[in-house]
Amino acid sequence: MFDPAHVPPVEHNETVARFILFSGHLRSSNQTVKPDAFIPHPRPELSMTRHAETTPTELWGEGERVAVLRKVTLYGRADVVVSAFTDQGLDVTADPIHANPNHVNVSKWPTDKPAQKMMAMDISVKSQYVPKSA
Repeated sequence: MFDPAHVPPVEHNETVARFILFSGHLRSSNQTVKPDAFIPHPRPELSMTRHAETTPTELWGEGERVAVLRKVTLYGRADVVVSAFTDQGLDVTADPIHANPNHVNVSKWPTDKPAQKMMAMDISVKSQYVPKSA
């Protein structure tokens, strides 16, 4: 994980992870991520975690922390390159929090839900689902 005192700006070619906490965010037929996993709700930003400077153990540990905090199950994560968001006109900015210095927010989503869905559809196609190991 990044040193909280020295978190660099997010790079266009970085990979970020969206933790999959609801089985409904996955297609059971082919284990791909549905667009709804990428729609910000209820907040106006989408919360994600950077891979940079993170070990697999730390990354999965963050997913587990979030799942416990929200009292849900961690099914896996959707890995996607930052450019999938920025190409849609969205901003991906470092937003380190106490428990996760690699935390980022994806912002500048339109308020119109159908427009959000269109963006999320494009992003989901570019994502790679990584299931949680048993």
